[in-house]
Amino acid sequence: MKDAISLVVPVHNDYKYLKYNLLPSLEQQKVPLEIIVVDDASDEVEDLSLYEGLKSKITVYKKLKEHMGANYARTKGFQEVTSNFVVFCDADIFFYPNALERMMYVLKRNANADFVYSDFIWKSEEDGYLMMMKAIPWNVQRLYEKNYISFVSLVKTSIAERAMPLDKTIDRLQDWDFWLTLAQKGFMGKYISESLFIAILKSSGISSRDNMDYLKWKQVIQNKHRKLRNAISK
Repeated sequence: MKDAISLVVPVHNDYKYLKYNLLPSLEQQKVPLEIIVVDDASDEVEDLSLYEGLKSKITVYKKLKEHMGANYARTKGFQEVTSNFVVFCDADIFFYPNALERMMYVLKRNANADFVYSDFIWKSEEDGYLMMMKAIPWNVQRLYEKNYISFVSLVKTSIAERAMPLDKTIDRLQDWDFWLTLAQKGFMGKYISESLFIAILKSSGISSRDNMDYLKWKQVIQNKHRKLRNAISK
């Protein structure tokens, strides 16, 4: 499955999103897919029963005995990847038709790019409010100041491997930590200036936001990557 895309999907009590968001949208993609789901010790009976109806659509399924967090689950899922390209993807993502094909097209035609990323739309689960999340062209200094790249981006598997294992001590802004790790190793991204997917803004879970928590983890991430800041300032 060298020209396929592996999707690594951590889930924790959110199989309903997998059933109604991610998997239906993947049926509209034209590239071969390897769907790797890692259950981070879900404990809801409803979630487990939902999984029974999804087995046929999932390539690899792993269930952790303990709740270890999304980054740990992503690392476990990455160990199962067999294709040359990978996307770390939450269960609540809904891809637009041919979105993954578009990512693959751009990445293959930009020799200097190690991954590609795009704009996307936040959709509030509470009231349906839509908010466009715009990225910017690749800029390491701007990336250190603030993350503008979603985890839901297409990465060459050989490049993603250079960031493994993902830091399980990072509870928030895990995508930012991942991109800064790659940037510090000299890898580069290519921006696709269009929205390719919708992400659900939940009241709790991976996609939720809290300002004070954000500021705390922003400092943690920037302190961790001080060497990159020093390299930029030289």
